[in-house]
Formats: sequence, C-alpha cells, structure tokens
Amino acid sequence: MKIYILMPTYNDSSTIVYSLDSILSQNYKNYEIIIVDDGSTDDTKKVINNYKKKYDKDNKIKYIYQENKDQLNALKTACNYIKEKNSLVYILHSDDLLDNPDVLKKAINYMKNNNYDAIISNVDTIDGNGNLSGKIKINKYINKKYIMPLQLLWLGRNLYIDFGFFRTNIFLNQVYNNYLTWNGPFWLDLDSKSILNVKNVDFNFFKYRVFEENYINNDLGKLCVINGEIRVVTRLLNYYYIPFYKVQFYMYRLFNKIKINKLFKPFYFNKEAKNKKEVIKFFLRKRFTDIEITNNLYLNAIDNFYSKNTSRTIVIDEIPDDLPIYLGSDLRTFNKKIIENKLEEFYVNFLNEMQIGFDKIIINEKYKEKITNIVKFLSIYGSVEIVFKK
Repeated sequence: MKIYILMPTYNDSSTIVYSLDSILSQNYKNYEIIIVDDGSTDDTKKVINNYKKKYDKDNKIKYIYQENKDQLNALKTACNYIKEKNSLVYILHSDDLLDNPDVLKKAINYMKNNNYDAIISNVDTIDGNGNLSGKIKINKYINKKYIMPLQLLWLGRNLYIDFGFFRTNIFLNQVYNNYLTWNGPFWLDLDSKSILNVKNVDFNFFKYRVFEENYINNDLGKLCVINGEIRVVTRLLNYYYIPFYKVQFYMYRLFNKIKINKLFKPFYFNKEAKNKKEVIKFFLRKRFTDIEITNNLYLNAIDNFYSKNTSRTIVIDEIPDDLPIYLGSDLRTFNKKIIENKLEEFYVNFLNEMQIGFDKIIINEKYKEKITNIVKFLSIYGSVEIVFKK
C-alpha cells in the first residue's frame, strides 16, 4: 500500500531538506512525495532540484510550482497527482519532520488491521534549530453526537488536529471538502452533520516546528485561521442551541485546564440557536478588540449582520462573469485584498449590505451555485433565505 505525502511549501529553503531527510530515512519505502511550491521567492526550487539529483534515485519526489495561492490551494493541487486509490495520504509541511524512521511502517500496519477513516496522534514540538521544545497532547477523539455542539462551544477551534493518516478515498472526498475547500476541521461535515471515524494512536507522527515565522504567528495567517472558525461557528448555530453559552464555555475551559475535558458534555438542543447575536459577539471579542472589528470590513459586516438581525430583502441582479468566487481555501487572498483596499466592488457592496442587515436574497436561478458559495464563504449560510427567480 502506497503512502502519498503531500508537502506544501513557501520560502522554506532553509528547512525543507530536513523534512525530506525525515521521509527518505523511513524504513517503509512505498511512498511518493508530492511537493507543491506555492510561489516561493527564495531558493526553494534550486534546493529541491539539487536534492532530487543527489538523493532521489527512485524518482519518489514530484515537484510542482504554482503562483502563490496559499497552502490549502497548494494541497488541492497536490491531490491531482494522487493516482492509487487503495493508499494512504499524509500532509507534512516543509518545516516539520516525521517523528522517527518507523512512522510510515506503523501507520500502514495500523490502517491495514483496523477499519478507521483516519488516525491522529500527539505531537512533539521543536524550535527553529530542530531541538525538542515540548509536547502537544491531542484530545481523545469522541465519535458521539454531542461532539458537534462541543465544537460550537469551543469557538469553532478544532477540538483535535488538522493532520493525520487518511484513507485516500476519504481524503479526496470528505477531507478535501471539509478542510481543503472550506478550511474547517477535516473530520466535520457541515452539510451532512456527520463526522469521520477517527482513532488516536499511541505513536507520534511528526515534530512540529514552532518559531516566529509560523503561518499562524502572523496577522494575516491568524485572520485566515479565525475566518475558518467563524464559518464553523455560524454553520453550527443553524443546528444547535446552547443555552448559557458563555457559562458553558468557561466551564469547558476549566475542564480543559485541569485535564478532565473528556468528562464534559454540553447542554444543548437540536434546533437553530436563539442566541446567535450573543454567541457571535462573544466569539469576535474573544479574538479582536472593538477597534479591530470596526476597522476590518469583513469582521464589521459579520458583527453587524448578526447583532442587528434585520428583516430585509436585497435583490441581486447579476453576479459578474469575471468575479472570483472565494472558498475557504482562498481566505488569504480575500483578507489581503481587504487589508490593501483592493477587494472587488461586488464583495464590498455585499459586505456593506451585511452591515445594514438582511434575511432574504432574491437572485436569478442561474447564479444558484455562485450565490450559495458566496453566502457560505461570508459565514451567513443558513441565516438568510435565498429565493431564486427564473
């Protein structure tokens, strides 16, 4: 059984060799490395080509270069090169390392002998010099109905981890949609309200490099991550009502702090939330100041849309043919355009309408797919009625 190791990279010429070394030193050799260079401006391409010439005698490394589209789109590109269906998929970033030479062998053996969609593990952390710096204990995966309300209670933050070993059919379908396309937890399908069959294992997969240049440790990267969490929260609010949300949030945080979080079960109802306004307000202000919210067109639109809860209809005559339809994987491009005041006029107008508030959109049926993705992307899906006219 082959393992496809997907490696998105951007300006990691100083670390990618160590990542590749950790793969080539594996005792299990039936793997293929698919590197997608997301528009690097350093020596990444040269470093990889030199590495291939020197060490890749069996042609196990495939290198693809694309213009900068961000890491989720780089991973989507990599999916085009997965050919064997009876295989596994693993994501390894180009500044991280496989934990030890037996990782692939252990993963293959476990997945051959157990019927899970994916497996996850704890993580060792390393510093910029590759020295061990700590450990991250991943929550035990719970395949219960209350886990989705718990995900809502935890402000949309992934209860587990983004990375694991996946069966290829699961990765190319559920994980592709849930994580790569919409930037949500890989295990959670927000359309079908279903979760994957996942298992924690007792061997670590990788060493996570923590240093200032990490994607999440810059303002733009942080905003992209949080935008994904906003989408998760707003979608789950359509399905679950958690009364006393703030009280239950702080209770769960306490359970986490004293390491008994597996005992916590949220009190909730299986119906649309009555407290969307309060939850969204709490969510935004746990992450941003009032000034930061006001100064960001998107955050301000979300804040006003849910706080005003306005009964109003807007009519959209057309969606321009050349308008980019943003998905969760495009958050970096979208956020960068907002920061640089370069966002397309259609989106500026739409966000301004959100600040006023509305609960119904009337639009021609030929724009059904586009408007559905737009309201999903802007985190108001389920809170507005879309009426299609012929």
